[in-house]
Amino acid sequence: MQINIRNAKDIIIIDVIGEFELYESSRIQEAIEKNISSNKKKFIMNFDHVTYVDSSGIKTLIICKEKVKEADGELKMINIQGSIKRIFELTKLIDFFDIEKTEDDAVKSLS
Repeated sequence: MQINIRNAKDIIIIDVIGEFELYESSRIQEAIEKNISSNKKKFIMNFDHVTYVDSSGIKTLIICKEKVKEADGELKMINIQGSIKRIFELTKLIDFFDIEKTEDDAVKSLS
């Protein structure tokens, strides 16, 4: 898995590329915690290039949402589609997370 972190004004955008699984998912949590400690509170996680999510990846996503919530921040998910969307639907995460269709939609909702 590769992680690219970008800034759009006061919003941190995390592009996740590849498989979101046990051996790499903790890097996402570390990135969010690092930004929270730098007083960043608005996050977008982009799943456009995610090919697979396992149970540890799902656990990490839930932990990340809780960490952001504890910091009075917001976390939006974008580009949830195909088999990844199906996983979110089966695990009921489709209703748990704030999901927007596009990056522009997520940026507008966080502004």
